[in-house]
Amino acid sequence: MQRTQLLVAAAVLSSVSSTFAVLNNTLFLQHFDGPLGAVAPAPSLPADYAAGTATTVLVGGSITGSAPKFGAAAYDTTAGGRAHYVANDGNFDFAQGTVEFWIKRPAPWQDNAYHGFFGVQESGVADFRIYQDGSNRLGFYAHGATSGNIFGAEAVPAAPTPNVWHHIAVSWDSATGFKGIFLDGANIGGAFGGPAVLVSGTYPSQMTIGAVQSGSGGGGFLYDEFRISNIARYTSDFTPPTAPFVVPEPATLCLVSGLTVLVRRRRA
Repeated sequence: MQRTQLLVAAAVLSSVSSTFAVLNNTLFLQHFDGPLGAVAPAPSLPADYAAGTATTVLVGGSITGSAPKFGAAAYDTTAGGRAHYVANDGNFDFAQGTVEFWIKRPAPWQDNAYHGFFGVQESGVADFRIYQDGSNRLGFYAHGATSGNIFGAEAVPAAPTPNVWHHIAVSWDSATGFKGIFLDGANIGGAFGGPAVLVSGTYPSQMTIGAVQSGSGGGGFLYDEFRISNIARYTSDFTPPTAPFVVPEPATLCLVSGLTVLVRRRRA
């Protein structure tokens, strides 16, 4: 009996540890399901999970319940707008990571105009951005205080269908040098600038959803299920998520959950 209990304990704790390890790689997660003005200062929208600061101020844009990808709503910047979060206190990691989100545009995508989707930027500190450029290339890049150590990936994909949700993901790893950009799960190639490297020991003070930096206008797209991770989740083609991302729980809650199972089994 005691050996059986020990085996069950090991199995449960191993399962809890593995589950938490996957969720713990999430630094930031925003479902965009909450109302504006949920927390001060208004209008604002707290993230569903953030390793750092969770509260943001939305500069324009709105939360809309009209045809989100998942959940109750999405972030609408079709009339302009962007969302600002703190970047230097745990929500982003230049060393390695994945930024991914669902995005929809009512108008044709390939319009030969620059569109910024996400950025972590501060002049003279570092710069990371995801965008579509004026040549219709979908891409991302990162560099430190200067652009001398820039790395990224960009390519012209087949034109995304207007008014349809598409999944964009970029992954990079300074340990392996990998960098890639994925559209609807397919690596579109276009790596440039040498291997991915740790570009800066100092992080910008702000990150922006809906634009590449705080001073740019942004707008024109809808966003849903925005997640930042501290690992390169995708290094080859994959099937895009079919459900909302799971919100991580604190490690203590996962451990308590596992121990509760053990207690119940022992009492039985």
